[in-house]
Amino acid sequence: MTEKSGRKIRKEWLWVILPCLSILVLQTAEYALYRYHLELRSTVQMIKGVYLWTIAPLLIVFGFYRLHSGTDSICLSRLLTGILIILIFGVSYARAGLYLFSGEYQEEEWTEEKVLMCTVYNTSRQKAYEPVGLLFRTPFRGWSKEKLEERLKECYGSGAKLLEEQEDGRWLCTAESGRTGIAPFYFVIENDYWLTGNFPVQLMKCDASVFWRTRGRAASLIDLGAPPSLELSGETDVNGIAHAFDERFLLSVQCVFEEDIPACAADLTDWIFYLKEDPRNWARELDFYDDPLARIYVHFGEEAFYIELPELADWTSTLSWADMKETLEEAIRSKHELAKPQTSSASEEQTEFSEEAWAASFMENYDGENFEQECLVGDGVIRYRMVCIDAALGSRAYSLLKSTDGGASWQVQERDPFGEQWGMGIEFTFLTEDYGFASLMHNGGDEADLYVTEDGGHTYHPCVFQGLSADLEDGYYYQPYDYPQMPYEEDGHLYVLCGQGADGDYSGGDAAGLALYESTDRGYTFLYQEIKRPE
Repeated sequence: MTEKSGRKIRKEWLWVILPCLSILVLQTAEYALYRYHLELRSTVQMIKGVYLWTIAPLLIVFGFYRLHSGTDSICLSRLLTGILIILIFGVSYARAGLYLFSGEYQEEEWTEEKVLMCTVYNTSRQKAYEPVGLLFRTPFRGWSKEKLEERLKECYGSGAKLLEEQEDGRWLCTAESGRTGIAPFYFVIENDYWLTGNFPVQLMKCDASVFWRTRGRAASLIDLGAPPSLELSGETDVNGIAHAFDERFLLSVQCVFEEDIPACAADLTDWIFYLKEDPRNWARELDFYDDPLARIYVHFGEEAFYIELPELADWTSTLSWADMKETLEEAIRSKHELAKPQTSSASEEQTEFSEEAWAASFMENYDGENFEQECLVGDGVIRYRMVCIDAALGSRAYSLLKSTDGGASWQVQERDPFGEQWGMGIEFTFLTEDYGFASLMHNGGDEADLYVTEDGGHTYHPCVFQGLSADLEDGYYYQPYDYPQMPYEEDGHLYVLCGQGADGDYSGGDAAGLALYESTDRGYTFLYQEIKRPE
């Protein structure tokens, strides 16, 4: 080999060595930039990718081609070179797709605050950056205190305030509850572009502590990973600073039995419409895993399950109260089928016999005069009576009697028509022989529960009312119209008037007006219409 040919070979090797060195230098430099929290801008990143995966490999192949172009195996060399070029273009084309989907390339968009919002190609994952010159960007380093407070008010209302910075860099904040007479609540945020924090959780807790404490239903806020739960009662300070750092709480409500499902669904519907009153609840998309409004944890006896509400924000604008209640009721029923005890035919016969024996014994001793309420159907040939069969601490258990001969004789229609529910007093009516209503009074006449029957009083089902609630100046939230009268039919429609009971003094009490409700499902659900003023 002559000196001239040796220089030529060394020169041809540069076509191979220099692209390899450039790849090594570029990757090493990018790794060093990462250590200083610097990244290449997206356009520069794409140019680098094209060079690394297309231009540099072609230069290397071209160098090998020049090295072998003068050898005896020139045909083989050219064939291999052609195959390599085809493979490189194929790999480069495939890599272009992988490169876009791998997250290295991010689409850049300027925000109003001159921040680079970078979105990973073909996904919704975003990162916020600050530009560094024309070639680089660095992760967003946070707002100044003045700008942070301004952004806080934009996101969470004019009543939101910064309190103090924590050791981990988060900020303790406070915001107005949006409810009359309720103290502000506390929450924490990260000083990032989105003010990431637990505001949605804290707002939900504040609302839940007001709404559920007077609903007569066991409700709590639970963290599945860290019990115990926070009970929603008047004594639990869920808005206090001690709970400001709670990260994940779900609402948990208690359904008692199968007949309670409609009432449970009605309470949840009232809860959703209550949340609707504060627009801050819908100022975000609901995420199933991270948002406290996306799921409700329902306890049913010893079982528990989720009711998923991914379209909650849309529901409040598209579904009526009755439609939403029906949707939630179907969801609860589909999640849980109440296990009914299996009894043998012998035990069923024994139960039937004992009921007959009880009825015979009762009528043997019944004097025909003792009853609490009587109802005549039509011309009075069919009559019903409610009689007290047991009493304790002011409450009474009732049985239903029936007469088909105008009261000349009586028989037991149903021993326990209300399913072991007692009351301090009773009113009832029958619109037909089989179809009627009854109300059980509670708490000395402060409130009452309305029931409907379609089988002549053998079974009474609780009626469900759309919530009509009031906020008092001291933050107390309750339903004042909780004493239903007997329903009545008018022009083919079914109505009921509700008063406030013995303790009613809201807005002038019953003398100032009664709440009028209408039912379109034969009395199982009543929807609020208006306050009926005295004429």
